[in-house]
Amino acid sequence: MLKGNMLAAIIEAPGHIVIREVNMPKPNSGEALIRVKAVGICGTDLDIFRGTHPRVSYPRIIGHEIAGEIISVNAPGSALLPGTRVVVEPYIPCGKCYPCTQGFTNCCENLQTVGVYKDGGLAEYFSHPVALLYQIPDALSWSQAALIEPLGIAYYAVAEAGIGKGNWVIITGAGPIGNLIAQVTISKGAIPILIDPLTERLRAAQDVGVCYLCSSQGEELVRYVSSVTRGAMADALIEASGSEQILTLATSLVKTRGKIIVVGRPKSNVVIPRDSLIAMISKEITIQGLRNCRGREVFQRVLQLVEHNKVNLNAIITDMIAIEDIPHVINELCTNPREHLKGVVLF
Repeated sequence: MLKGNMLAAIIEAPGHIVIREVNMPKPNSGEALIRVKAVGICGTDLDIFRGTHPRVSYPRIIGHEIAGEIISVNAPGSALLPGTRVVVEPYIPCGKCYPCTQGFTNCCENLQTVGVYKDGGLAEYFSHPVALLYQIPDALSWSQAALIEPLGIAYYAVAEAGIGKGNWVIITGAGPIGNLIAQVTISKGAIPILIDPLTERLRAAQDVGVCYLCSSQGEELVRYVSSVTRGAMADALIEASGSEQILTLATSLVKTRGKIIVVGRPKSNVVIPRDSLIAMISKEITIQGLRNCRGREVFQRVLQLVEHNKVNLNAIITDMIAIEDIPHVINELCTNPREHLKGVVLF
């Protein structure tokens, strides 16, 4: 068993992040010790840095998009052995509450998300339950492996929207999650319409095969969607930006019995106009929230997508980061989002 100290990225208070030595983790029963190889920087990490995440406590080792190599296993009979390359499912459910007993562990009432409710993996070593580790193929690079978790969110959103071949799908927000949702949509034979005010992010989506891109808002956006769908409007809308305006407009953008999936978390209160609610009723529109992604099946399916080259994870990586550069890069990602899409820390 390795002992001693390790380097970790710690947000000590909003706006204050440091790299310093902390104690090495000791795996509990049922856990494995992982030598971290790559960690994706997520919007949640930036919210924690800004001090806008509603449920985090400080100080906190951030990082939940984690890939690495198992060093030791404290779980007799585990099929995962030292040397195995794995990705981490970062959501630890209680297994006892009502959502857990119904199989919706992502909605656990006592969910512990690493890097948020407990210390995460932006460190040299990390311990985690073996049941929430998934082996990855040797052909997958470490930087790609760190993006399996956000790809899982994208896959889950598309699956819950019931998207099929030939469907029109509006995706609002062309950040990493929106880009991956668009790629998964294309893999299903559907047609994404990607909406974002940042033209730089739309250009990145164009590079992965998204043909319909729009930076317009309000009624101009409604007219654009009506034009490209020849008046039919979209079969589904997946909101991945947290835009208050889109949430008030969404029922105007989908067709009768369309579906709206809300992934992005709004930053302030949202007032839904009466006309939007009437449209939801008269068109029998379904509106559904989506939290994280759900378990082993989703992780296995997205690994298959990557193995069969159905998505391009490298296309969204704009920054490869060394651990000592994390404080500077976190500040940069917060202040200049136009110039960055996805950062990955490599160890």
